[in-house]
Amino acid sequence: MFIRFLLDLAIDFDNSVLEPVKLTCNECKQSHSIYTSTWLFVLKTQKWVPVAKGKQETPSAKNLAALLQNQPEMLDILVGEKPSKFFNNLNVSISDIIKFAIAKDEEAKLALDNATGRIYKSFGGNTTRLTQLAELIEDEPNIMAELEKKINDLERVRRNQRVGATMEKAFKELFETDEMKQSGFKIERTGVGSDFALEHDLVDNGREQLFGISKGTKKVLVELKTCTENCVRMTTTQGQTAVMNKGNYVLCVVPLSDNMSESSVRDNSRFVLDIGDKLVDKVAKVDELQQKSMEVSSIEGEVGIEVNEGTVRFRVSKQAWDAGKSFGEFLEHLKQRL
Repeated sequence: MFIRFLLDLAIDFDNSVLEPVKLTCNECKQSHSIYTSTWLFVLKTQKWVPVAKGKQETPSAKNLAALLQNQPEMLDILVGEKPSKFFNNLNVSISDIIKFAIAKDEEAKLALDNATGRIYKSFGGNTTRLTQLAELIEDEPNIMAELEKKINDLERVRRNQRVGATMEKAFKELFETDEMKQSGFKIERTGVGSDFALEHDLVDNGREQLFGISKGTKKVLVELKTCTENCVRMTTTQGQTAVMNKGNYVLCVVPLSDNMSESSVRDNSRFVLDIGDKLVDKVAKVDELQQKSMEVSSIEGEVGIEVNEGTVRFRVSKQAWDAGKSFGEFLEHLKQRL
């Protein structure tokens, strides 16, 4: 393939296509940088890139990408220093070639343009730092896995925040009725600490958020958890807090679906009123074993203990919240409790 010949042999053989020389102009007597290679000029100005049967065009990012889009090894070669310089001297951007080669439609091209611009802007136009980032990603494959995890974590946080805001709105609408106002009910968010189960919990500014529902001096704490599987997880701190406040600590589980709305959150949420009681023996067992510096083992059950890479979590199964209260039933519980 001609492009392969250019990149593998020609630009190494003739350095004049990559490095300009300074010559003094006879007309203006000023020094100019020029490329002395004659074949570079030919490649830049002549039609040699095939675009259809019997038809060629001068090189562009779009027509070169069409030739290379199914050749990932060639795209890898393009990002080298010499190939980048070479195509730049043909007035063709390597980034544009890659964009056209990997983006399947205009929407994907726009997304790549937007992402590239945002990354460049975040580095304040510092091309050295941007290059170092690219080299780090190439040299350390695990970096991408870490970035993926960060992205997934951020998506979970934002998703749970949306669900939390919906639940908060639903609560407030109920408590702002004339009947509830006259009864003295209030709701507020309470930041309780940085120990949380990221995949399930409502987190804001690095702190888990509970809902505190109060009437006078009495208060019930509601821990909101979202789930996509048949269990949710509570940290040891959350379990201890539930036990210490049993009777006034409620676990609210919201199963996630593709189309989350205020009505679906309200209809599908379930409240486990006795989560503190269910956790008493499990919390005691974990505390006892940790005080003795003994290894904690996983324990199954409606409310069990889960150990993963040394991290202990209380595992609350779907069985626990299937028997829980609906939104309306929880409201009646509050009226009686507070």
